[in-house]
Amino acid sequence: MRRHLAFIGAVVVVLANFFDPFVQQLVTYRSRSVPSASTPEIVKSRVYAARSDEGLPLPSVVDLSMKAGIYNGVFDIKDNANAGISYTCSTGDCSWENFTSLAICSRCVDITSHVEKECTNGKCHLLYIRNGPTLSGLGGQINCSTTNISSELQGIEPSVLRFTSLLSKKVSDPDDAFAVECSLFYCIGKYASSVTDGMVDQRLLASWRNDTARLDTESDLILNPPTSFSNESGMQPFRITHRAAIALNSFMSDTFTGSGGINNSGSAFSSDVIQALYDTSNLTKRIENLATSMTNSIRGQDDNVTGPAYGTAWTNETYVHRAVSYSV
Repeated sequence: MRRHLAFIGAVVVVLANFFDPFVQQLVTYRSRSVPSASTPEIVKSRVYAARSDEGLPLPSVVDLSMKAGIYNGVFDIKDNANAGISYTCSTGDCSWENFTSLAICSRCVDITSHVEKECTNGKCHLLYIRNGPTLSGLGGQINCSTTNISSELQGIEPSVLRFTSLLSKKVSDPDDAFAVECSLFYCIGKYASSVTDGMVDQRLLASWRNDTARLDTESDLILNPPTSFSNESGMQPFRITHRAAIALNSFMSDTFTGSGGINNSGSAFSSDVIQALYDTSNLTKRIENLATSMTNSIRGQDDNVTGPAYGTAWTNETYVHRAVSYSV
């Protein structure tokens, strides 16, 4: 008999949850993020070696994926190369612990103070940088060439490229020139990455470089960051094969050397890359975007050595929350 009464009492309490307005106010449905069974991945790399689409080594040439990374970085008018990193995240919300990867970094320095002018009767007909690019003084011009000018960049080994852009954009004021020297170099990047609502967010937290790792026709470039940087004990060195490094340096030197300009009758540039450098409103930011896009290419290669970084995929779970109410 007591068991029957207990059963009836339990049924009454449960039914009260559905029909009693006061009790319904105490029961709410909430959502929380919980780990999913799927494992998200984001690419990283320890080695850069030029390869064909079939995965075969390429002797002394730049692979097409890297060329695409270079052009994407230069032509990206929104400077949003971070969004181009390759990853998988089935739930649309994922996170990763900080990780390191082989990367390309950049640094640019304003060297306008190095611009010299030759003028006649107050009108300058020649603007130039010693051992660097030259402009004819007509305005609306750009000239780029490989250089070694700024003392601020002397401590950085330009393992990818070092070049200067001399620009005089104002056709109405050709004397208004400015110059920027940039260095691109291999480095190790430490990244924080996440995906929220299907949108990837990637931040470079810190970078490390080895300025003793110089271009060599026989030896690979080796980057071996201290454990304090990577927080990984027993980590194998990062490596750029000498063939890939020499090929990329040669290609970049050719690609970022050129000139062009605009006037009342039209425009003419030696290449689309030079035109893109002329048209950008922030040359330093565009070169940073170029470095990021090239890094995406390196990280996206299957180097048969490095696996991806594994993270946590999050999904929403609904649960019942019941508040406890006490009556006096």
